[in-house]
Amino acid sequence: MSTKKNIFYSATDIILQTLINLVVGIILARLLGAEIIGIVGIISALQGVLFILVESGLHYYIINNKNVNNADLNTVFFTNLFFSITLFLLFWFLAPLISTFYQRDITLVIRTVLINLIFYAPTVVYRALLVKKFEFNRIAISSFIAVFISGTVAVLSAFQGFGIWSFIIRILLGQIITLLLFVYFSRWLPSVIFSFDRLKKMYSYSSKLLFADLLNKPLSGIYVLFIGKVFSIELLGFYTRANQFKEIGVNVISNSLKMVGFSEFSAITCKEKQQDKLIYFENLTILISVLVSTFIFFNADIIINILLGNEWNKSIYFLRVLAVMIAFVPIYNLNLSFLAATGNAKFVLLVESLSKIFTIIVMVFGCFVTIDVMVILVVLASVCNYMLATYFLNKSSIKVKPQIQQVFISLLLFFILFVLHNYSGINWDKIGIINSLICKVVTFLVVFSIYMVILYKPFLMIAMNKIKNIGKQS
Repeated sequence: MSTKKNIFYSATDIILQTLINLVVGIILARLLGAEIIGIVGIISALQGVLFILVESGLHYYIINNKNVNNADLNTVFFTNLFFSITLFLLFWFLAPLISTFYQRDITLVIRTVLINLIFYAPTVVYRALLVKKFEFNRIAISSFIAVFISGTVAVLSAFQGFGIWSFIIRILLGQIITLLLFVYFSRWLPSVIFSFDRLKKMYSYSSKLLFADLLNKPLSGIYVLFIGKVFSIELLGFYTRANQFKEIGVNVISNSLKMVGFSEFSAITCKEKQQDKLIYFENLTILISVLVSTFIFFNADIIINILLGNEWNKSIYFLRVLAVMIAFVPIYNLNLSFLAATGNAKFVLLVESLSKIFTIIVMVFGCFVTIDVMVILVVLASVCNYMLATYFLNKSSIKVKPQIQQVFISLLLFFILFVLHNYSGINWDKIGIINSLICKVVTFLVVFSIYMVILYKPFLMIAMNKIKNIGKQS
């Protein structure tokens, strides 16, 4: 399957999931309120960390290694299953302590949702197999069915007054359906084979990426845990809702391109062809990232008011600031994927380790400043993380100057939109939400078109020539 088709199916998968999750999330947020959304944010952050421990980085080995055999697959399968059961039992006993820490009666909620770990463990091998075979279309079909069914059931449950249990039902049902469909599409079943020698070999590569993931996910999720404790659960609800919109932008771009890029980088042995492939992916990533981030930045108030309502206005500021991260995080993730796929896993671990210094600094300052200032520091930390990744990409003999120029030129676009929003003389609130939406979308399209002409003129000329050739042939 070609790169374009892989990206298309991967993007379709993420976009459909995102749209359904967005609709379901909006409905549940309106029905359940900020405090329950804050609790869900805490549980999601915890689950995200535990998922990484269950994966153990071994899925990277399956995708990257060109000689994976049945013994490898079974070894990974049972290793993941062992970790999932162990972690479930551990947090069964830790749940009351977490409940006490946040002064909320959520012990039973935590214990129930973590059953999901046992269903998640087998999907790690199946997903890696499908990615390795470039069968992104089957991943897309499985994900869509699971998200649609579980989301529908969650909404119906919320209307019936199930409260936070609507989220729990959605998580468990979605994971079970995904597992069943992955088993059906992959046509692989485990057998009782386990090799400690194979596991040791796998960890020589995967352990670095596991530790990198362990540094990345927990400390990105720790902002959620920190805000909930230092500020308030209600403020965490507003932050979580804004951060979820930001994560939609990041995930749609990163997940659509990152795993496709990693699998294709891994399949190429020629260094020159790998770099050419990286340039293709980075141009696409930067273009889409800037488009999405600047649109959300300029229209944050409209997005919140239309989708959530005026009672969520506190989220507008959070969303506008966090939107800037969308310009940096996807290309940062792509750079790390390239390093991992080309045998530079040690650089990935080093980047993630150093980047967490910025996270710790934000946490320390967060104890002494307002949450508004802390959110700005979170964004600045993501910019520093990106620069670290490009530094090590450059150390691996990859030219990074054109990439850095493209990314930072986008900051000028943010500045122009900021000036237009705040100093254009237009009172966006008084002209009505529909008129405001129309004016902002038109303004954004004009400004972004100028940006495209300046930065992507060669790309546009190639596209126009292709369109002309198609017209002549018809």
